[in-house]
Amino acid sequence: MKIFDENEREISEQDIDVTKGKLVAHEHVLRKHHEAIPEIAEVSEEVPVLVYPYQDAEGIPIDEYEGELSEAFGVETRMDIITEYQPPVEAWDEYEDAQTYVLYTDAELAEHRVAELKRSLADSTDDVLTALIDRVMALEASAGKAVRKSDAVSRHREMQAEIAQQQDIITAAKSAKAIQATEGR
Repeated sequence: MKIFDENEREISEQDIDVTKGKLVAHEHVLRKHHEAIPEIAEVSEEVPVLVYPYQDAEGIPIDEYEGELSEAFGVETRMDIITEYQPPVEAWDEYEDAQTYVLYTDAELAEHRVAELKRSLADSTDDVLTALIDRVMALEASAGKAVRKSDAVSRHREMQAEIAQQQDIITAAKSAKAIQATEGR
């Protein structure tokens, strides 16, 4: 299966970065056009295999005959085919399946980043809660000591802020696309 970039140039699998783009499948991309083939008639020739003289009514061979050779002698022949018959073939196209590597838009990249951050945030939420519980238990054990913010809580807040930023990028890109669509009318 061939892979093309957005400019219809063939690329290899090593040129694909799934974090920056995606593969879009296409069916029946023209691979090669074949011209029509005309009908070819059979060409054959008759080849003598055995020649023998004719006999008269009593079975005696006729030695002298003044006509054509084939009239004086019996001839057994066979047909040798020089060129075999081929029926006509209409022109046809040969197709193959292909894929196009399409780069993500800025909005799509932002959506992927938001989804990644949300997954990471969901995965780390359990860790954050566990860390907080451990801290509370430690505080209860040593009452009166100052409490520092957990690194996990700080990272949690940073990821939430980045999600908000990425969602702003998505909203701006969608707004710009909507404006372009209305101006194009």
